Amino acid sequence: MADSQGGSCRSTWLVDPGIGHFVTRTELVQQHADLYQSQGFTRQFLWYAPEQNVTVPAGSPQRWSACVTSSSRSGNACLPGNVDTTPDHTISFDFGGRAVSLTSLAWAGNFIARVCGNTSLPLPSGSAPAPVPTINGLKFDDSNRNGNHDAGEGGVGGISFELIRTSSLFGDQTPGPVATTQSAADGTFGFALDGAGPGTYVVRELPQSGWVNTTAPAQVVTVPAGVGNAGFGVTFGNRAQHPPAADAGPSQTVDQTGPFGAAVTLDGSGSTDPDGDQLTYTWTGPFGTATGVTPTVTLPVGTWTITLTVDDGLAADSDTTTVTVYPPITAAGRDLAGDEGAPFAGPVATFTDPDPEGSAAEYSALIEWGDGTPATPGTIEKGDDGVFTVTGDHLYVEEGSFAGSVSIADTNNRFNSAMPSFTATIADAPLTASGLDLKSTGVQDLEVATFTDANPYGPLADFTATIDWGDGTAVSPGVITGPTGGPFSVAGSHTYATLGPKTIKVHIVDEGGQTADATTSLLLYALSSGGSFVIGDQDAVVGNTVTYWGAQWWKVNHLSGDSAPAAFKGFANSAAGTTDVTSWTTDPGNSAQPPASVPTYLAVIVSSSIGQSGSTISGNAPHVVIVRTDPAYAGNPGHEGVGTVVAVLR
Repeated sequence: MADSQGGSCRSTWLVDPGIGHFVTRTELVQQHADLYQSQGFTRQFLWYAPEQNVTVPAGSPQRWSACVTSSSRSGNACLPGNVDTTPDHTISFDFGGRAVSLTSLAWAGNFIARVCGNTSLPLPSGSAPAPVPTINGLKFDDSNRNGNHDAGEGGVGGISFELIRTSSLFGDQTPGPVATTQSAADGTFGFALDGAGPGTYVVRELPQSGWVNTTAPAQVVTVPAGVGNAGFGVTFGNRAQHPPAADAGPSQTVDQTGPFGAAVTLDGSGSTDPDGDQLTYTWTGPFGTATGVTPTVTLPVGTWTITLTVDDGLAADSDTTTVTVYPPITAAGRDLAGDEGAPFAGPVATFTDPDPEGSAAEYSALIEWGDGTPATPGTIEKGDDGVFTVTGDHLYVEEGSFAGSVSIADTNNRFNSAMPSFTATIADAPLTASGLDLKSTGVQDLEVATFTDANPYGPLADFTATIDWGDGTAVSPGVITGPTGGPFSVAGSHTYATLGPKTIKVHIVDEGGQTADATTSLLLYALSSGGSFVIGDQDAVVGNTVTYWGAQWWKVNHLSGDSAPAAFKGFANSAAGTTDVTSWTTDPGNSAQPPASVPTYLAVIVSSSIGQSGSTISGNAPHVVIVRTDPAYAGNPGHEGVGTVVAVLR
């Protein structure tokens, strides 16, 4: 090298390697570390500062340290107290004023020249900065367990690692533990080799409960000298290890399917392994041994305990289930009685299943009614007492006694079946009558009752009806209308002396002897003349006392919308003679010209919104009610119209 001759530094060296030689890093570390430590160059600098060529141009002001000329030395090294850090000459001067390239250990602008061990000047404050290599690690969840860090495999935090020195490159540090750390949440961790020299290290993962290594738990890292701030990587893969959980499935109850018992499919699909390990399945029971997730085995009649064992290769777990095999059902017919022409709906048979968990959905039923009509499906229901009932729907068009039967079968098991018989006794059909709830202003051809004949073939001419109007007058005949088989309607006309509630009784006679009675409620009301009275919708509740006319109408009536104008007294003169209005208008105050009197039962409009524009007051009419009026009413607003809501008309 150009600097190997030493120039004038042959007389000012800190370490003399001899002409034609360089001082080695090993010498600096092993023999002269204290000398350089005194000059601010730590072992860390000696270990890891990279070897570089430092070029000093001719005439450069760059200086370096020197050993005081003719001072005492220790072998080939300057004594620390004899190091001159203020020489009045430059490196270029020491090499005869020429440029020189110095082979050096250099870092952050500071260097040690290997030609003579001299150090750069000026000296740093404190110690010269030194490089710190790092061992950088990653702890990842090796979900596919291939030992490689693949895409999507995240880091694992909280795992402890230990750095152990197994050998020192320069022999200046003893083997043993160096440091410990934990992985961060993203799985990363690191050891900064600050104070730890070159050599061979082992990064060891400390055992962690619930995890299994997929890479070597201890990995060797060789850290050379002079590497600067180099990083050395290690990667550790783990996977979670948890024992499997066996699930032999729920208890089963099945019916016997053959002479040797029943074929039963066991189900271990509920077994799990938290780590996703592949499991093996082994079943034991009266059948011996079976394998697989869902094997099918044959079990005789009785109750049996079956054991499932699952194994993930590292741990095993067992679970049991119970299987009960039951014998076939027993059944009995249920006799029935009904009327001709009336649909029958009821039980025709019962049966018991030895399996208490048996459900109606497992069975089908086919009913032969005994009257020559086609068989029809039955409906099966299970009662609280565990007895199954078969019901069916049928129409017998003639009276008589009929021998029927029911075919009951397990839909999936030919062994599980029965065929009980029953007798059907059918009589003449009854009548059924219904009264009505009526509200009307008169009784003219008014429908007052309806009735049906359970025989759908009964003609209109078979029936007569009488009507008791409930007011002490004579009973009158009713007019019956309707198609053959019904339904039928009874109507009549009558004049009542008073308004209000009426009770009407209707008696219907079938020429075959069957009779029926119906009671109808009629509320007879009237409309006011010249228009209609109004109440607020918030007051229109049956049983409420309301004011439908008066000077304070706007105060005592309550509307969902805004309050009514004070000029409105309660009478809408545009809504005369009808209850079908949806809106109305009127004049303010007494200008509306209310009637001089009101009926005892009065149709009244219900409004939720009333407003005024000029001299016209208007409102809506979403409902109409019937009010039983008090006698104090007069056409003057000073005589309030008050009453009680007794019914809602619409």
